[in-house]
Amino acid sequence: MKLFRWRDGQAVKTGIIKDGIYYDTSSFGEDYGEQFFAQDGLRRLQAFVENNKRDLAHLPFDVPLDSPVARPSKIICIGLN
Repeated sequence: MKLFRWRDGQAVKTGIIKDGIYYDTSSFGEDYGEQFFAQDGLRRLQAFVENNKRDLAHLPFDVPLDSPVARPSKIICIGLN
């Protein structure tokens, strides 16, 4: 399961890629930010997806993508030289 955020007009919504299919997870009701990760959000999201997989809308592959994490507090870069 891979996380992504996408744009629907001016709104930014959450989504996942699972088995090569893009799903809209905005009905989960939580953005992928610091609080999400600090409160075991990945486990909760996985349980939500397993319980609601049939109800999640499929998204086209050319959906406009946004930053995968909302307002990151740190960005760490590692040079490969």
